[in-house]
Amino acid sequence: MPVVATHPVGSFGWLELTTSEPSAAAGFYAGLLGWEFKESKWIGTSDTLLAVMPGGKVVCGVGSTLPTAELPSWILFANVQDTAASVKQAAALGGTVAVDATDHLGARIAVVRDLHGASVGLWQANGFEGLGINNEPGAMMWAEYCSRHPDASLAFYRGLFGWEGDADQHNKKYTLLRNPRIETDVVEARYIGGMVAMDESWDADVPHHWIPYFEVDNLDASLSKFKGLGGKQVTPEMKIPDGKFVVANDPQGAVFILCMMGT
Repeated sequence: MPVVATHPVGSFGWLELTTSEPSAAAGFYAGLLGWEFKESKWIGTSDTLLAVMPGGKVVCGVGSTLPTAELPSWILFANVQDTAASVKQAAALGGTVAVDATDHLGARIAVVRDLHGASVGLWQANGFEGLGINNEPGAMMWAEYCSRHPDASLAFYRGLFGWEGDADQHNKKYTLLRNPRIETDVVEARYIGGMVAMDESWDADVPHHWIPYFEVDNLDASLSKFKGLGGKQVTPEMKIPDGKFVVANDPQGAVFILCMMGT
């Protein structure tokens, strides 16, 4: 399994589901992705459950302690050197603060809203590095931002995290988000996610948002299991160059993507 020891600044280092029903959500994702759950050891975060893969590597958190005042949703956290400084930088770039700098799960975190209102987390590790595994069935393998104003969105995230945008040769409406701080000569390994341009084919009430991709071994089997657990399939199956995916809602309404690679 691709085990992760540390996360470079500007890469996603944590993922957390905020929901008013963490126990019910834990049951759903355990049934769907095989996660096991354990209580966190940090004081003040007892309502946050840590999801782990068999073997103990941490996949994400599920809890109700982040006061984002939103519907149940997945929040992606990017690693930063200084959370308080990054909060100020987000505000200078036109963003707002949803959760000011605070201690959470062995890290100094915050949640900001970008200039279009999408929430993104800031993660300064302080004893807990965050995600322990990715790019494996059952774990997060990609992150995607949906924007109606891609140029402005890229400028915001370039200013906040230092990302650069590269055109996707397979999709003119897609921008690959590259973290220059990742030390490798393999360009593809520097991509931390992508940005899709929302056009007139999208419903007008869909806001700007981040969404995580979870990898599965068999999409058809996972969808059958998913529906039996009370999930809702939002889109038909869609193809990408190396696989296929669907957009989905969990029973509480949080949006995510199930993706199968290698087809």
